[in-house]
Amino acid sequence: HVTGVQTCALPILSFTGSADAPVDLESHGTIQDITERRRDEETITRLLAASPSVIYALEVRADNSFPLGWVSPNLERMTGWSVEESNQTRWWIDNIHPDDRAAVVASHAAMMRQGASTREFRFRRRDGTYLWVRDEQRVVNDASGRPAEIVGSWSDVSGRIVLEDQLRQAHKLEGDRPARGWCRARLQQPAHGHRRQRRPVAAAGLGQRCRGAPAVGRP
Repeated sequence: HVTGVQTCALPILSFTGSADAPVDLESHGTIQDITERRRDEETITRLLAASPSVIYALEVRADNSFPLGWVSPNLERMTGWSVEESNQTRWWIDNIHPDDRAAVVASHAAMMRQGASTREFRFRRRDGTYLWVRDEQRVVNDASGRPAEIVGSWSDVSGRIVLEDQLRQAHKLEGDRPARGWCRARLQQPAHGHRRQRRPVAAAGLGQRCRGAPAVGRP
């Protein structure tokens, strides 16, 4: 069952020498079954649309510009921006978080020298919120060995970054526990020559480090 064909026709003029029909027009061509190729293209498109990572390609031009050549359609699912919007000249640079922009731009020159790079930065979604992007790039050279294209992928690593922040906060709280325990033990010791007096925990100020408490290392 053929679902796709490709035709190619070439018109050919010939002179017949007849006064009634001096020119004869013929058409020669080919018909090619492209069913399998079309199925492969549809499979690739479906896989790219369902992929958790955004795939893209940048052109490398002589004027050191890198226009977007192609991007997978799942960009919109990740960022809210459409493929058409991503083709705007300053779309990428303007949506990098201001605190990350200079470092990301600076890393691009190193990537061109080394041929590959991996970097993480915050990128603004269309709704104004930010996600953390892991951007992996590789330079593709032409037959003469000159850079012709940059192929890369974006992965949303926001969940991992949030988890790392939570672990750091938990580690800080864990590091404060010895100091809080030391303060509590001091408050429970009776003063010399005086009866021990119980004081409420809130009054003892256990939410802050007591004077003389041993220093606790922090990451």
